[in-house]
This record gives sequence, structure tokens and C-alpha cells, in this order.
Amino acid sequence: MTPVLLALAIQSLPPEHPFRWIDPSVCATRSTEGYAPREDLVRALMKQYPLTVSTAAMRGQPEDIAAEISVAACSAGTCAPGNPAARRALRSAAEDMFERPENARYRLVWRSDAPEPPDNAGRVAALYDLRRTDGYHLQCLEPPSPPPALPPPPGHIPWTVAVGATLADIEKPLPQRETANLSFRADHQADTEVGTVRGVVVASLANWTNDAGTLRASLGPYVGYERLTASDPAKAVNNLELGLRGSWTIYPGAVDPYEVYPTTVTLATSWLTDDEGDSSAWRAELGVRPGLGGAFLRSGYGFQRTLIDGPDQFLVWSWDARLVTDYADVLDPGAKPALTTRPGYLRWGYDLSGELRLRQRTSDPAIALTVGYQFRDDWNDDGGNADRVTARLKYYPAEASNWAFGLEYDRGENLQSLEALENWLITIGYRR
Repeated sequence: MTPVLLALAIQSLPPEHPFRWIDPSVCATRSTEGYAPREDLVRALMKQYPLTVSTAAMRGQPEDIAAEISVAACSAGTCAPGNPAARRALRSAAEDMFERPENARYRLVWRSDAPEPPDNAGRVAALYDLRRTDGYHLQCLEPPSPPPALPPPPGHIPWTVAVGATLADIEKPLPQRETANLSFRADHQADTEVGTVRGVVVASLANWTNDAGTLRASLGPYVGYERLTASDPAKAVNNLELGLRGSWTIYPGAVDPYEVYPTTVTLATSWLTDDEGDSSAWRAELGVRPGLGGAFLRSGYGFQRTLIDGPDQFLVWSWDARLVTDYADVLDPGAKPALTTRPGYLRWGYDLSGELRLRQRTSDPAIALTVGYQFRDDWNDDGGNADRVTARLKYYPAEASNWAFGLEYDRGENLQSLEALENWLITIGYRR
């Protein structure tokens, strides 16, 4: 099961962004409107793919582009004007630009009184035809400056408070964070409707960043609570967790600050009880969210990719993976039947999730469909195995909204106290 899930996650990584190979120096001579000379754009592309290529050769006819560009881009012995595979590779590189014509720094724009070519063959020919002054141009954008990582004033300890569904969600930026939920559940067996609550609140006592900006750390206490009432005591969940959490985020030092893929390591230790203090257990958890982006698999989008980019709306796919090992020593199971025969457990596991998010271009609201799978395997086969599948359909009034409303399906076992569960929930969510 594990190799299959990991393979699916790796296969979902998107390709490298087509503008990533552009040298920022092409914008040094841009016009007042922000457009770079098209000769510089073609030269940069030819440097990435050092071939003598013609505009019409893309359509099978031998007509060379400007000789000075060919000479500048090709070193002796590396040009292959008759190589069909090389021409196809260069054509594919240009077609990628038409499919994704913009990133944080560049935008490919059609500037001509004539209509834009309707097919890729015509577009590729227009891009490489240096005899014309109109056609495709590269616009250099001014990306927003990243927020500076400033040290705290002397003698001042900065406090930050974050709210999410689990400790793992706290590591994510607010637009990707799952909300803490207040839910309503229909118990068809008992013919009742009950409320449930699930969430975690983390306070960071100290936040620290090194001078190079490649390491960020935070430390602070947290409170987690999950309560689900059921007519069957074996299916009731009542977990109150009080603990201390440390987080270390390592950045790979990418040249482009907008294409970094950090690795986050978290270590948490806590006392697990219930809201009446009847049970007690000591827990420790180590989690690693690897930065699988450009540092390893050369994914220009990191963990996110736009699937549909229409004039009125767009659809974004994102995924997440986290490796986990945890330990629990059960001192008193209290009213937790699943723990009465288990003195503790030592486990390994992983969390996988994927999301489709539909947003309107003219407004902020978004609709997201998220599916997550959590797996824990007991190293000693002491009965601590658990897995949990959660599917959510939620409405967000804004991309970074604190509130969300939706429908949730939850099935499996509680990962901490091991109660079996299966529920449909109507949820009101909050995050910060």
C-alpha cells in the first residue's frame, strides 16, 4: 500500500515551469512598458537548447532564423540543424510557454494588429521569426517583495497564535490550512443529532530566523481537542491534548526566492487525557514534511499546479505528503475502551492529501474538494495500527478566509485513542 501511494504522489509532481530557464538579465534592456527585446528571449531559449533552428523548420520547411542569433547561441560542434528530435524538443519548450504564459516574473504577450495564430505551429513560427517587429514579446513583471525576516526587538518575545485542524495543518500557510471544525452529525442508529468539535491551537513563544534566511524555528505550547459523542461508548471520542511543539523549517537557498521548497521538521510531546481528566497517556511525535520541489524532482510549481486556466475561473490541484513516527505510553485508559488492552505503541506512518480548488477570477470565493489519508503502523504489533480517510467539500468566502463551511466524511480510527469512527458531518470551520 505504501509504495503505491508514494508513487502516485511523486507522479503528480508538475513539470518545470517554462520560464524558469530565462536569465533575469534579459530584462536589463526592457522598454518603458516593461517589454524585453525579443532577440534576447530567443537567445535565452537557444542557449537552453543550442540548435540552429528555423521558423519554418518547425513546420518542416528549411528557412533559417537570423544568422547572428544562431551563431551566438551555438558553440562549435553543438548545433544540429538536421536533428528532428532536437527541433521537436525546442518546439515543445515554446508550446509550454503558450500553455502557461505567465509566472511571478514574466508574461508572454501578443502585440500585433494581426490576430494571434490559432494553432501552436503558427505561434511557434511567430515567436522565432526575428524579421517581424510585432508578435510575441516578453513582459518583465515586478514581483512583490517577499516579507523581510526581521529579528525581534531586544527583550521582546513575539507571540503568535495559530488555529487549525491538526498539528500538521499549522505548518501550512493560511490559504492551504485545514480549519478547526464545529460539526453536526446525524446518528441514524440512535436517531439523534449531536455536535462534534475538532481542532488545535498553537502558541509560538519564540520565532527565530538565521541571518541567511535558510532556517526558521519556532517553539511553544499547544492545546488539541477532539470530541465526538456516540450512543455506542466504543465509538465516542474524547481527547484533550496538552503539549509542547518545536518546528524547524529548512530552505534550500534557491536563486529565485519565489521557487523555494522548504523541508519542515516538527517534534511534539504531550499529555493526552479527556475533558474530565479520567484518562492519561504520554505521547511524542516526530513529523517530517520533505521539500520535494525543485531541490529534488525539479518541479517548478512545488506542490501546486493550475489544471484549468479560463477567462472567468481557474482550477488548481495541490498535494501534500508528511512522514510521521510517534510513541505513546498509556498510564490510565479511563473511558477509552480501545486503550484498555494496549499499554502503549511505537508507530511509523504517513499523511497524504490532495485538493482541487475552483476559484473565480472576478471574486474571492473558492470551493475546494480535499481528500486525505493518514496511516499508522505499530512497529511491535501491539495493536496500535490505525488509518483514517477524510473527504471534505468546503466553501471559502476568500482565499485566505478565516472561516469555511462545508460537508465532511470521516472514516477509520482516531489516530491517538484508536476508536473506530464513520461519520457524515456538516461543518463550520475556523483557522488563523
